[in-house]
Amino acid sequence: MSSPTALLATLAEAWDASPLPRRDRRLGEAAAPVGPLVGVRYYLGILLGRNLFRLTDREVSDVLVSFVAPFTSERGARLLVADGMQGWSVAALLLRNRVDGHSRGVLRRYATQVRAIEVFLTDPTIGTAALAEAVGTTEKQLARMAYLNQLRAINARLAVEG
Repeated sequence: MSSPTALLATLAEAWDASPLPRRDRRLGEAAAPVGPLVGVRYYLGILLGRNLFRLTDREVSDVLVSFVAPFTSERGARLLVADGMQGWSVAALLLRNRVDGHSRGVLRRYATQVRAIEVFLTDPTIGTAALAEAVGTTEKQLARMAYLNQLRAINARLAVEG
């Protein structure tokens, strides 16, 4: 398997060579299994119409915060990039949802979780009961949402670290 740097360079070239990166199946198929390192760059790049494969992780994080903050909050958007790249898997899900909408079966499966994540990112201090009510689900269902719980753990760690 090639290094992440080599993979990103290859994907950057593929992006540049494709007249319509959004419809280039090679890029889309590469985004899913490789994980958030590729997924965030691919889906955010589609939404912004930019090749993000040539940017450093820090630069992509800055672009991500700038994109997400207007529809959530600055504090919430920063949770996606706080603590290294742990929040990137959550960001990849949010971005993929924005690109693909709810038309695919995979995304319909995550629709409630995506909504819960967006509400949580809007107000990271929201309690579980209020979040469940805002999303139209139960506290028990929220407890089963892995991506949401990942974000909540990052938020709790940051609160403790102060």
